Amino acid sequence: MRQTPFARVVAAVATPFAADDSIDLARLLAHCRWLLAEGCDGLLLFGSTGEATSLTIEERRHALLHLIEHDIAAARLLIGTGCCALDDTVALSRHAIRHGCAGVLVLPPFFFKNLEQDGILRYFHQLIDRVADPGLALYLYHFPQASMVPISVAVTRDLAHRFPGVVKGYKDSAGDWTHTETLLAEFPDLEIYSSTEARLGDVLRLGGAGCVSATANVQPRAIRQLVEAVGKPDQADLQRRVAACRTAFQGLPVVPAVKAALARLHDDPAWLHLRAPLSPLDPDRQAHLLAAIGL
Repeated sequence: MRQTPFARVVAAVATPFAADDSIDLARLLAHCRWLLAEGCDGLLLFGSTGEATSLTIEERRHALLHLIEHDIAAARLLIGTGCCALDDTVALSRHAIRHGCAGVLVLPPFFFKNLEQDGILRYFHQLIDRVADPGLALYLYHFPQASMVPISVAVTRDLAHRFPGVVKGYKDSAGDWTHTETLLAEFPDLEIYSSTEARLGDVLRLGGAGCVSATANVQPRAIRQLVEAVGKPDQADLQRRVAACRTAFQGLPVVPAVKAALARLHDDPAWLHLRAPLSPLDPDRQAHLLAAIGL
């Protein structure tokens, strides 16, 4: 990667909710401050871990402004703006640019399945044309297990070549190391982020930007230590430690699992609240997870 990424350790921030289902802005602010103090140099707001598809456009705008107004640096923030309706994505992306955020992370439209490549490209072409702002920094969000709409290497190639300087990066949440390696080899000018810290050392060695991870909510300091140890004797041991923590979450619904861990980390059961349709972990799985990660 030839350009310096906006961040190396990016937490896909979980969104806390109050008892009335509104976003708990005080807890969100406190958690963001804690993440930055513990080693994150970037935060993703309103991604999958942040329950973005359960949030309205106005809620996302209001929460972002609250954080910026309380001294969370906009330049540290990557904003999830991908919606099925293109105009909603445009509106959220313009809002993020207007307030100086580092970039926008955009899912492809995810209701219609088995889309033709041309349709996915038209969506992104029209997004860039309608935003019409030189400040747009677009990060592609590949999460086919959830969206069922992949962002292929061919689509990425078209967008990167057609919109150099606008398409900045790619978050690979597919969990397929072969795909990640292909991206790293073919797109040295893009910031390629893994969604997991389990092989972060390999990502960085091959020129990747870092990780945008759900479990960075839980172990930001350990991931930061790993980044700083790349190429040093203790890298392998630190990589094993962060991978073991990440592995403990495998097979669990990620958002409820992360929130269970945060409730224990922050000694705050309010973190267990999730918006429908998500449900908390059952007590047995929660106890097993907390024991596995040392909580």
